[in-house]
Amino acid sequence: MPLRSGHGLFRRSLEPNTEIRAGEHPRPRLSATLVSGRGTVSWPLAWTGFTLERTRALGTNAWEAAPGVTNNAVSLDEAEGPWYFRLWR
Repeated sequence: MPLRSGHGLFRRSLEPNTEIRAGEHPRPRLSATLVSGRGTVSWPLAWTGFTLERTRALGTNAWEAAPGVTNNAVSLDEAEGPWYFRLWR
């Protein structure tokens, strides 16, 4: 589906509900789930070339690559947290 205009915003069909402004690069959304004490952080497989980074405190530059990422997902034990995540390109 081509990009459509609507009040200066564009929607891209690669990922539902992804809004981008003219001149911006689209970004994937992270998803997080917690099942039986195991957390999973992931993003759609169509989005390649990103590194999942994590930190324990926001407002610092102490971001590091999250270990164990496979197929755009990482799984962790709930007791390992708290972590904050971001995708970096």
